[in-house]
Amino acid sequence: MKDFLFIIPARGGSKRLPNKNLMKIGGISLLKWTDNAVKACDKDADISLTTDNKKIAEEGQKLGWNVPFIRPKNLSQDSSRTFDAVIHLLNWRKNNGLKDPKYIVLLQVTSPFRGKGSIHSSCKIIKENVGINAVVGFVYLKHKLENYYTIKKNNLHNIYNKNIHKSNNIAKPNGAIYTIKTSILRKHKTFIPPKTYPLIMDDVCSIDIDNSLDLELANNIIKNKLIKV
Repeated sequence: MKDFLFIIPARGGSKRLPNKNLMKIGGISLLKWTDNAVKACDKDADISLTTDNKKIAEEGQKLGWNVPFIRPKNLSQDSSRTFDAVIHLLNWRKNNGLKDPKYIVLLQVTSPFRGKGSIHSSCKIIKENVGINAVVGFVYLKHKLENYYTIKKNNLHNIYNKNIHKSNNIAKPNGAIYTIKTSILRKHKTFIPPKTYPLIMDDVCSIDIDNSLDLELANNIIKNKLIKV
């Protein structure tokens, strides 16, 4: 997949789960989970890591990833956007004589169960369909919208929307995969631009490690052999 650049964003800081990008699931590091999935699709994949953490950088290098720099602090805050970190990496490449790839595949290591199938599908879809600008992982919402409330001054406010609730196709991005044309990313400054194709993924593949409960759930999935290691 010579037209694709796989970008792995992995900060060292995290308020909800400190050092979460260095965690292990089933005895395998989160970075290694992503590496296995990518290289199962293409053993010679071009993978670049953008991180502000030396330990994460070292692990990425051991996996054979390109780690051209330690990400600046101003791009590594809790409020920092992944988009800015990716553009910083792309601009670094350009300043060092490397052309923009035709496509970018953004993979967050906190989605360990996305698997090679989702990655392969996203690349195949965007490459074979000229009218598609991006392919993004989505998961269907399972909860009924009438059970959602806003809370203001100890009063409950039902925000049920009867028109939306009639649809059985309500989904949200799961954060597992964003495959996009590089020119479109630069133009629209978002990973979900016009003409985005939703790649529907199941609940297990959509698990995102954001807190200790997510970590426990992921390890239980491995323990109960609900997914292959």
